[in-house]
Amino acid sequence: MLIFNELSVTFIQIKLELCFVSYQIHLYASDELQSHCEDEHNNPTQAIDRMETYLEHAYDRMGADSSVTAKDDRVHAPDQNFTDPFTTYQPCDTTYKKSYDGLLDWWAEHAQAYCNDRDNADFCNILVTAGRGDNDNPLISGGQADMSHFAVCVTGIMAAKVPASYQEYGMGGEYRAVRTPHHELGHQMMGYVNHSHDKGATFRNGTPDHYMTPMYVQGEQNDCGEAQSTFGSRGWEQKWSDCCEKEW
Repeated sequence: MLIFNELSVTFIQIKLELCFVSYQIHLYASDELQSHCEDEHNNPTQAIDRMETYLEHAYDRMGADSSVTAKDDRVHAPDQNFTDPFTTYQPCDTTYKKSYDGLLDWWAEHAQAYCNDRDNADFCNILVTAGRGDNDNPLISGGQADMSHFAVCVTGIMAAKVPASYQEYGMGGEYRAVRTPHHELGHQMMGYVNHSHDKGATFRNGTPDHYMTPMYVQGEQNDCGEAQSTFGSRGWEQKWSDCCEKEW
């Protein structure tokens, strides 16, 4: 005969609630990224279409419920990078300018502005841009999240080159680029935890190369004490590790 006390019933309820968490995510492309994708791929939303596919399959592989949508809205972003402060007009106001710490600061305010009437996702709204790095080369990595409902990824140019059909892992800049939203969402799902950049894992896949999950591993073991491969070329696995998922 099974006997349940109040504590065990509460624990079961909590576990059931966690099982039915649904991650709703919207992806938006800057107008510059859409113009680039239209010119190069004849599809203005190709970069975020690819990210949608890879995120959906990553959640499926984790057994998590998700709804990821690439939106066709053009976002007139004042900058394509996220690291530098800038001054621009406030959302819904063409009279007064405001200083912003960076693109994420602007995006969070812009997305919630009354005049934009955006259908914001409950979990996270990601702005993807055509960011460029040193020597005007397209960035293959880079993003930022605010730990609430907004994030930016500047890897759109390279992400648009990833295969249309989901690949569990791969080598090259396009796989690193499409991994960036996984990384920022990893921060969002874990919240404010220590060593978040060491919650990843690596595997060899029977080759001399090793593949790293989105949250990185910085040594011979991750934050969960699991031994990791450090040999061979590094590629990217397109899902989160169990060590990361433990913090969700």
